[in-house]
Parts: sequence; C-alpha cells; structure tokens
Amino acid sequence: MAAQKVATREIRNMGTLGGNICQETRCLYLNQTHTFQFTEPCLKRGGTICYFAPKGKKCWAAFMSDIAPALLCLDARVTIADSDGDQQIKIEELYTNDALKPLSLKTGQMITKIIIPGTQDACGSGFAKFTVREVIEFAVVNVGVFLAVEKDLKTCKQARIVVGAISGGPQRAVDAEAWLAGKKLSKETINIVLQKIAGSLNIIPHHGYSKRYLTECLKTQSRQALTDAVKGCSDEINRGR
Repeated sequence: MAAQKVATREIRNMGTLGGNICQETRCLYLNQTHTFQFTEPCLKRGGTICYFAPKGKKCWAAFMSDIAPALLCLDARVTIADSDGDQQIKIEELYTNDALKPLSLKTGQMITKIIIPGTQDACGSGFAKFTVREVIEFAVVNVGVFLAVEKDLKTCKQARIVVGAISGGPQRAVDAEAWLAGKKLSKETINIVLQKIAGSLNIIPHHGYSKRYLTECLKTQSRQALTDAVKGCSDEINRGR
C-alpha cells in the first residue's frame, strides 16, 4: 500500500526500497539558490541559520519517506554492509530524528536487505497518505498502522502506529499504541486513538502548512489507516486465519 503511493510509476520502476528509506530530509528553502532568496547558506548547507526559524539553531527539514512508516509498523529489520561485514538492526535504529543527519548510517555503509518478520496472530495493516497532487508529490503527512488481535477476534493485542512527514524522522505514536492494546476495536475506540496520536506527537509545520492544518490532516489519515487495519483483521478472520 505504501509502495504504490511513492512518486510516479516511472520512479517506482527505477527506484529501490533502500533509496526510499534513506532519502534526505526536505525543506522549502533548502534547494533555493542564494541569489534567488538567501544571502547565507542554511544549516543544511553548512551555515548557521535555519530560514524556517531564523532565530533558532535547529534544522526544521522534514523526513518524507512513505516506505519507512510502513516498515516501522511491521517491525522490520535491515541488514547493513560495510568493509567489516554485515550487521542487522531494527529499522527504528536507522533514524536519528535529526534533520541535519537523519540516518545513523556511517560513511561506507549501505543497506543490502530488508527483513519483515511474520506473525501467527490474526492481523491487519493500513497506510494513508495525503498530498496535494496525489502520488507525484511528497507527503503532507502519512500514517502506517499494524494491528494484531486476540483470540476473541475483537480485542487489540498489539498496535504499532507510525507517522511520517511531520518531523526529522518517522515517529511512533507510542502513547496511542499502549492505550489501544487490550481495547475492543470500534469506531469509538478509533476516535479516542486519533486524539491520542495527534496530541502525543511533535508536529513541525512545513512547506506552507500550519501545525493546526497538519494536525487535522493527521487525524484524517490516521482514521483511514486504522480503519483499513481493522478491516484487514476481519479479512484475516474470514479467511480462517
């Protein structure tokens, strides 16, 4: 679901999963020439100023991979190769949430494999992305959800909710995940979870979108992803999982 929402068909045919999850953070000001609008380089270019927040000393670029939230939801691991051999880490460890250096990869390292573990539980997943120009544009906000249910087929056993494009790295909504575990899955439950997701994450305004606007977008996309995940659990049950 997430891969189908990455860029255009031509880019999907040429791109790689590793390239998508290792992309650079994006900023409205980063790619502008100095003579066009700015006189000094921003923090991302080695300067001392962030043009998004000129009085601050932090880079506010956003990490906008669509694949990363989906893989974090699925508790994926990545294999990293370098001159010393291979090592495997949780994909969460790949991200620093630092817009200046969003990846923990070191010089000479590259991702060679992505591993998604299986599960014996009845489960479902969902991914939602909001953009102005559909898939040809980077996300305004995206959300990935994974749900596993108990044997009664109605109670959430485990939840993983990850939001992208609102900060320097993908963010897990751990408070919402913890609250959802053990709860009956219903429209009322989802409504409460939406508030917990929006209230617990640090949302950075970007590319002309206000924090208030992004918060409402986040709630809408989270509802869609959660609804799809719940439906996925039902489909697994109907297939006799």
